[in-house]
Amino acid sequence: MNVATSSPVDDLLNPGESASRPVRILAAAGRMFIEHGYEGASMEEIAKAAAVTRQTLYNRFPEGKESLFVAVAERMWKAFPVMHVPTDDRALADPRNGLMQIAIEFACFWSGPTAADFLRMVFMESRRFPLLAHRFDEVIQGPAMAVCRR
Repeated sequence: MNVATSSPVDDLLNPGESASRPVRILAAAGRMFIEHGYEGASMEEIAKAAAVTRQTLYNRFPEGKESLFVAVAERMWKAFPVMHVPTDDRALADPRNGLMQIAIEFACFWSGPTAADFLRMVFMESRRFPLLAHRFDEVIQGPAMAVCRR
């Protein structure tokens, strides 16, 4: 029997009942964007999945669905553990250790079908949201390259 384990991405998209309202909104939006794509996900469906009113959603994201989509992606980028590699003395002391740590963090964080679906969805929408590609470079590739330059 093949038992799938959850990845950190799964945990971000399914934070549990005790999560704060902003976390539940971003998690629900992430799930809806993955399931329906940017065009197919509506603010009404996202509000329903987050167990909030549509007005609450617009109060938090007055610019609408676009700003919510960017916030979901930013949340993922910021949770990616590679960001912390440049502050790890062991990783910085030996580039081999640093690169190994990057590879392990990458594999663990992006494992599982939900993570792959999320990445696929973001890459497909990168033309519409060039900011996402820029932030990916800044938040994920930048720290990884900092380790490689040392």
